[in-house]
Amino acid sequence: MVLAGAECRPASPIACPVAVALWIELPRPKRLTRRTDPVWRVTHGAKPDVDNLAKAILDAMTNDGWWADDSLVSLLIVGKWYHAIGGHAGATICVEELPQTMSRDAFAETLARFGSAL
Repeated sequence: MVLAGAECRPASPIACPVAVALWIELPRPKRLTRRTDPVWRVTHGAKPDVDNLAKAILDAMTNDGWWADDSLVSLLIVGKWYHAIGGHAGATICVEELPQTMSRDAFAETLARFGSAL
């Protein structure tokens, strides 16, 4: 993950609150690769827990110099799925600096922007 994100990493660590969205695709088990199974992504309702996955990714980004501390993450959106048939495991990560103040409408706009990016 760190190597793949190196080209997007900021030149200096982010020093303000940020929003982070994580789209995590985990390896698809053989039991979900039959012809009758959906081809697209399938929701993942088993271990590992989504909060543990998020923590591992945020810690890796901290160690890679994205920010001084992951406590700067003020908004976190996380989802986990089994990857699509023919796809591969991985994560899509969106990071956006947040304004000092945020109305409900601005919050809703941030969620919509992240939804379209993922």
